[in-house]
Amino acid sequence: MRFCSLCALWIAILATGIGFFPANAAADELVIIERPLTWQEARIPHGEGLYAELCAVCHGQGGKGDGPAVPALEQTPPDLTTVAVRNKNVFPHDKLERTIAGRARIDVHGTIGMPIWGLAFRDARPEWQWGREQFAKRQIHEIVEYLESLQVG
Repeated sequence: MRFCSLCALWIAILATGIGFFPANAAADELVIIERPLTWQEARIPHGEGLYAELCAVCHGQGGKGDGPAVPALEQTPPDLTTVAVRNKNVFPHDKLERTIAGRARIDVHGTIGMPIWGLAFRDARPEWQWGREQFAKRQIHEIVEYLESLQVG
């Protein structure tokens, strides 16, 4: 999706938590006040974008286990489009969320092959005293929802 430059500016402003407020009497003058985002205000990208950015390098754009990093892996990643089929036609949300968060080990990932995204997402906002775990869970949930949309048959 493409945006005009003004729309892109507003999206960037909203994503960074910058607020604009009129200065004194002149309506055409603006004062920019920056403040840290709270976890509730943080923009969570859709699962498709998170997947493309973080997972597709190994798992492939379509989830078939054919990403460009596959030659460097000890084992080929599984076809993520058949997760439900391999689980008696039940999509295992909780299991996948635990796996992505790093709370469940998958043999193909070995001990350090797949990043522990739960920690990475949680530690992305070290300035937050509260809400980092919720932020990480929301991002992981978005990825799992996207994976469910890839299921075949």
